[in-house]
Amino acid sequence: MKTQLLAVTVAAAALLAGLVSAGPALARGTTWTPDDFRVIAHRGAHGAQHDEDTVDSQVTAMKQGASCAETDLRISHDGHFVEMHDATVDRTTNGTGYVYQLSYDYIRSLRTDKTQQQVPTLEESLAAMQPLDGCLHMEITGIWWSPAKFIEMRDLIAAYGMLDRVFPFSANKDYLRAMHTYTPEIQTIWKAYEPVDESDIYDLGVTAVIPRVEQVTPDTVTRMHAIGVKVFSPLANGHVRWQELIDMDVDGLMTNKTIQFLKWYGGSAESS
Repeated sequence: MKTQLLAVTVAAAALLAGLVSAGPALARGTTWTPDDFRVIAHRGAHGAQHDEDTVDSQVTAMKQGASCAETDLRISHDGHFVEMHDATVDRTTNGTGYVYQLSYDYIRSLRTDKTQQQVPTLEESLAAMQPLDGCLHMEITGIWWSPAKFIEMRDLIAAYGMLDRVFPFSANKDYLRAMHTYTPEIQTIWKAYEPVDESDIYDLGVTAVIPRVEQVTPDTVTRMHAIGVKVFSPLANGHVRWQELIDMDVDGLMTNKTIQFLKWYGGSAESS
């Protein structure tokens, strides 16, 4: 698994940068599968040139060699899927207000602080990621979620042929149960704020878990792997923790430092 990680991330970074040299370098789509180790870029690429949770940050994360970009999906007051980490638009845009109280047109009129981009829609992210063979870890948060909205989300993901590359996750057990019931084709992930127990896994119908930091232990990983459930680390940004996680055989980790992780691991990536 660790060999696959290195081969895929190096090949992907070189391919997307247009720098593939002679040799057996392969595109991500010919090598990467959902079973491979995932380097998950937290809110996309980080840095002075990129705003979090934007299409630009997601595409850049793929160029840097990430397996997946992480984002946050909310619903506007009038029922549209938009991507925003915070409950309000205040911190990252020139607007103000809670996403669930704002109209789609108002949200789309806003611009992000650094790069003056629009707040992205789910469809924009899917359209950008699909040709790059990238994947999305997508936190389902906020309100206005219902069985009908989960089905609408599933249908949109399916329209882009990405049911095996978009992984909704949530700490809200009701949301996870609803997705398991109404959209069983989707591979969901439990963001667990409590000790991880096998009974919860079966109840929620999830295929993976993101435990709290202190719950990512060899015992948790062993127990989850024994029932066919993947374990992804929450945010990890240092060499010591990276080594601990790899030694525990987690299935992937989320980081703000994609480039640094790949260099530490022995890969290479763009500096953008």
